[in-house]
Amino acid sequence: FEGAMVTLKPFQATGARFLAERRFALLADEPGLGKTCQAIAAAKIVDARRILVICPASVRLNWQHEIKGMAGEYALQHYWKIISYNEATRLSEVTRRDLLILDESHFLKNPDASRTQAVFGNANGIARNAKRVWCLTGTPMMNRPAELYPILKTLAADKIAPYDTWSKYAQRFCGAYFDGRAMDTRGATHLDDLAERLRGFMLRRRKVDVLPELPPKIVRAMPILISPEDRGLIDAEERQILDREIYLSPTHEKFSQLGDLARLLRVVGEAKVSAAAGFVMDLLETREKVVVFARHRDVIAHLYSRFLENRLLPAVLVGGMTDLEKDIAVRQFVEDPKCRVFIGNWQAAGVGINGLQKVSDCVVFAELPWVPAEVEQGSDRVHRMGLMEGATHVDVFLLHVPGTLESAVLSVQERKNKVIEKLLDDRLQEVW
Repeated sequence: FEGAMVTLKPFQATGARFLAERRFALLADEPGLGKTCQAIAAAKIVDARRILVICPASVRLNWQHEIKGMAGEYALQHYWKIISYNEATRLSEVTRRDLLILDESHFLKNPDASRTQAVFGNANGIARNAKRVWCLTGTPMMNRPAELYPILKTLAADKIAPYDTWSKYAQRFCGAYFDGRAMDTRGATHLDDLAERLRGFMLRRRKVDVLPELPPKIVRAMPILISPEDRGLIDAEERQILDREIYLSPTHEKFSQLGDLARLLRVVGEAKVSAAAGFVMDLLETREKVVVFARHRDVIAHLYSRFLENRLLPAVLVGGMTDLEKDIAVRQFVEDPKCRVFIGNWQAAGVGINGLQKVSDCVVFAELPWVPAEVEQGSDRVHRMGLMEGATHVDVFLLHVPGTLESAVLSVQERKNKVIEKLLDDRLQEVW
């Protein structure tokens, strides 16, 4: 038992025990607190011999490194299989396993998605054929309580009873109502009750509580100026959309799913490239290295060209790259002093990437996500254990063009953050 703990900090040993003592559990520590190593240690404690890890594709290589570096002989003597969520949808074998680890389990928030059905399906779902199931995520709720239901229904139905059917759960915790066409379940109600019910199933610790030595993270919405020509492109796109009389409101999200507005966000992102690149290059006057996140490939490609023109030798990590290519991109940024910028797609590089914090204490979002958890996940690639020596804080800049759709994005993020913080209030959770 003690041998499983030697590489862990005290709070991590507590987390490992929390998992080991439960058949079903959710470890929801803030990003950067080492959930992977806690799960490996817990697997050693229970002596699990057939382990399946399902994780985002970008994280598979990190799991291999962690298992090899931490588990030692245990890894050689037991069977570990690591697959992505996409691979899980194609897994034909129905094998009884000692342990199933669902890393970044918020990927299973949509009950109708093929990966959620593959894992939690009633008949041959992978989770149904595992003695133990442990979920790991630093962002258990990306937006609203509805996203927690697939996990709670499958692994903690007793915790939410008598609200364990979808209709009862939605009415109790999602403020469900009929909007004239369908049930709207995007609300959040009785959060104190839901948080209390999660006790014993979910363990969440914050960095400020367990790593007081870690410097603070300072998040700032940073307005930037763009050229009249670039602003003209945005205005033209906005006029087309407003002509369709689409209702824009930071408290009503239907517009976030419309193709028109998704295209507008892309236009805004492209219009910001010059200003965003200039902002990063100004930062590099006083910083050695900067991590940049964006969404669209065109924006990332344009940023790459600007930085390359200025001899900053940027490293890039986007979806579709192999595990080896992703590992090379991280190593390039960490090990090559001439590589001063890391550009990542926030969906591909925002989870499971470790090492950037060794050389950088600054993160810039060139484009803004709708989901505040994506800002947290991305910024915590830097704000985590192992932060570069001498860092007094981590700066996170959210670049936005005032008076555009991005103003609504910031408002949406603020509203969602209030809901998330209330549910995950540390006063209602177990804290080491």
